[in-house]
Amino acid sequence: MLSTNQNNDVLQDMMLLYELSLQTGRTLDFHENIDNFIKLLLHRKSLTSASLWLKASTIKRSSLTLLPINTHDADWIRMINYPIKEIHKQQTALVEHFLSYSSDEDIYSFVVEKPYVIHETINIKEGTYFFYRLDNFGFIKLYSSIPNDEKINKKAVKKLRVVFDHFKNSIIASLNQLKLEIEIDKSKSMSNEVLMTAKFPQQNPYPVLRFTKDVELLYFNAPAERIKGHFLDLKWAYATMFSKTLNTNEMKVYEQVIDGKFYSFTVKPIPEYGYVNIYGMDITSRKSIEYKLKEEKDKAEKLARVKMEFLSTMSHEIRTPMNSIIGSLNLLKDTTLDDYQSKKLKMMRFAADNLLRLINEILDFNKLEANKVSLERIRFPLIETMENLFAMHTDNAEDKNISLNLNLEKVPVNYIIGDPTRLSQILLNLISNAIKFTDKGGVDITVTSTFKNKKSVVYQFSVKDSGIGISQDRIDNIFEAFTQEDSSTTRKFGGTGLGLSITKKLVDLLEGSLEVDSNVGEGTNFIVTLPYEIAANQNDEEEDWNQGEITRIENLNGVSVLLVDDNDFNILIASEFLKRWDATLYVAKNGEEALDQLKRTKQQIDIVLMDLQMPVMDGFEATKIIRSFEEDYYQELPIIALTADVASEEVFSLDQKGFDDFASKPFEPDSLLQKLIKHIQKKNIKS
Repeated sequence: MLSTNQNNDVLQDMMLLYELSLQTGRTLDFHENIDNFIKLLLHRKSLTSASLWLKASTIKRSSLTLLPINTHDADWIRMINYPIKEIHKQQTALVEHFLSYSSDEDIYSFVVEKPYVIHETINIKEGTYFFYRLDNFGFIKLYSSIPNDEKINKKAVKKLRVVFDHFKNSIIASLNQLKLEIEIDKSKSMSNEVLMTAKFPQQNPYPVLRFTKDVELLYFNAPAERIKGHFLDLKWAYATMFSKTLNTNEMKVYEQVIDGKFYSFTVKPIPEYGYVNIYGMDITSRKSIEYKLKEEKDKAEKLARVKMEFLSTMSHEIRTPMNSIIGSLNLLKDTTLDDYQSKKLKMMRFAADNLLRLINEILDFNKLEANKVSLERIRFPLIETMENLFAMHTDNAEDKNISLNLNLEKVPVNYIIGDPTRLSQILLNLISNAIKFTDKGGVDITVTSTFKNKKSVVYQFSVKDSGIGISQDRIDNIFEAFTQEDSSTTRKFGGTGLGLSITKKLVDLLEGSLEVDSNVGEGTNFIVTLPYEIAANQNDEEEDWNQGEITRIENLNGVSVLLVDDNDFNILIASEFLKRWDATLYVAKNGEEALDQLKRTKQQIDIVLMDLQMPVMDGFEATKIIRSFEEDYYQELPIIALTADVASEEVFSLDQKGFDDFASKPFEPDSLLQKLIKHIQKKNIKS
């Protein structure tokens, strides 16, 4: 007598067989038939996966799907895969491996106790495998990750045979139905073709021709009269084209000039009848328009290049004397000054900084307009970035006797992946504006997270001030170029009106949003929302060059610096600062002199400050030659580009031209010193 559990198992098997029998053959639709059967089987048996393979020859005859040209009739193609729906994959080696377990049986099961690999890349997992052969055209696999799973092991084979035999018959019926439909479609197509042939030449206003694969002209319409000779004259070339299109059953579209006119031709193969139809169209007018548009495009691109070259030259020409002015002011700042001199020096520095900012805004605006701005994707700490931005503006706020507050309480992730430079540029513009337009009260900077999952985080940056505010009718216009709240704003506060336009373009470039809420006399709140990827490493680690047992240095005592610049004023300013930092200084006025200095000093120079634009030999060529030397010294020698030409596209690919870093002129002394120290320490770590 059977136990209660055994009775339940038998009852469940009978119910499953009954349900499968009902599902099998309910429809002649091939895919629906298989879906109904396999989904129910997987669900009721609680199996891991199921797959169905068909021979490529069966697929081709039934037109189930398009296969790659290099597919052989004997290849096994996976048509169905559950639960991962990855289909239409050639897996001949895998199927033939599974078939090797069968001794001419059409239904069988086996257990894999340990996973193994075949053909070096195909993994066979441990578990229970069940197979059913659909004669010589198909193959079904059921898989359970449970070893010797009773639901599909050898004992279960007899129970499932009846259902699978019935299922095979329904699959054969579905495939026969598909073949019948194909024959009916062919018959209809042939009838339509016969009807079309009668009207073919007369009804089309464009050239239409019909050729055999050997370029025998079957017929043509009146518009094709003037071009038929072209095909017959090039019979040898078109024979190859027509044969290929008929073999692959793929249309070909191409353009051709015949007797001074442009034509577009579509070659449509009719493989069942062994000929091709050619449909032509006179596109001479369109081509004329395209050439004119291309000419206009080339002119516009040329003008854009001229514009950028002009800006690059002007940037260099303006920044070079600005370097001398600001450098001199920085040198004077460290001398003993009375109150009157300090006040005048501060005014001069303010004016110089404003002029430099105007130059930078014009350059940034033009780069954004020309889509020349590239974005970085690096790991950086958000909190440290915000604290640095805050520190940069504390003196400005104190000078105006207003408060400046930074709130970072709602920052769940510190290290993120993105472009810290562009983030800083956006917030620098907004914070500078907020301080500039606020005389009472203060400015509040708040960072909050509005979304976070395992991979990404969205931060909202709010810059809120209690300044003059913006009228509602002007809010929509403030992001336009060269626009401010009104003309009196420009006269009172200065500026180009480009800051907010640049900010908006940068936010859009970073796929974020920029909102503004403001009322006249009550202040303004700019809200920037930006998405970031969360960095995998959230540890507060210093950079690799800063690790290891090495003494930190605060100046350049004992460091030999080669300064390469052709401008005497630039040499004077840079030399003064380098001497103040206790560096040993070598000077060269062009690339050739720099190479001579390196040879004469016999690898005693520790770091190079290289100008880019110089006579005789520029900085690019000199750096290229230095890096071409095989000795490790020349490969590891730090070279920092020091240039006034920040608009040139070459500046953005300096790392690919052998440079280790970049500093613009006029340079900030503290920033340049830190770059020099950073690269000296990095070099010491390597050596």
